[in-house]
Order: sequence, then structure tokens, then C-alpha cells
Amino acid sequence: MPSLTGTLRNIWTYRILRVGLGGLFVVSGVLKLASIGAFEEAMGAYGLVPEWGLPAAAVGLSVFELVVGLGLVADVRGALACVTGLLVLFIGVLLYGMYLGLDVDCGCLGPADPESYMDAGLGAVALRDVGLLINCAYLYWWRREEKRS
Repeated sequence: MPSLTGTLRNIWTYRILRVGLGGLFVVSGVLKLASIGAFEEAMGAYGLVPEWGLPAAAVGLSVFELVVGLGLVADVRGALACVTGLLVLFIGVLLYGMYLGLDVDCGCLGPADPESYMDAGLGAVALRDVGLLINCAYLYWWRREEKRS
């Protein structure tokens, strides 16, 4: 039976988690682009982008998510840093929404079933993003360990 350390250092563990995280960002970007109006509305609910800038911000963020997701899947240099930065940004926006007491769709994966986000709330989504951030930390750790050997 393999040890936990052996499993964590396994190239396949690294690849599966990297491709899974990158794939999530690809799917997120595609779903947002497919219903860009709903994503603009979700972004607007936070009040962080002026109304005139929402269309460009929504398209730009969606395309950026798609590109960095593809980059992470392909293990392109810099993609993990971009994904990490996006997750930190998303967590910050979610915490801001919680601070304001917003009861809105997070906009994370395009238009959601209203019941799904109403039950979970922004706090649950922020916790999910913290989990994804831990995944990023693992990927950084694995790369550092790989360089050492």
C-alpha cells in the first residue's frame, strides 16, 4: 500500500489535480461566455464595476479564465500563478459580498439554479474556493519538490 507521501509526490497525482483545476477554469469560462448577460448581472450585483464597464469586464474575465485554464491543463509557465491570483480575487469578492450581506448568485459557473446558491450562500462558495487555493498550494509544493530531486 503506497504511503501518503508517496502518493503526494506521484506525478499522476500532480497531473490529475492540475488538469482538474485547469479544466474547472475552462468550463467556468465557457459557461460564462455562453450566457454572458447573466454573468454581467451577477457581477453587477457586487457593485465593484461601473455599469458601463460590466460588458467588457464580464467578457474579459471569462476569456481570461478560459485561457489560464487551458494553460494550466497544458502546464504552461505562469498559468498556475494566474489561477492562484484569480482564486484570491474571487475569495476577496465573495468575502466582500458576505460583508455587505448580499444574497446573490456568485456568478462562478455561469447562470446557476437559484435554489442552489440560495441554499449554499456565498460562504460555502468561498470555502470551496479556499479548497481550490489549497490545490494550488499543493501544485506549487509538488513543483518545488520535483526541482529538489
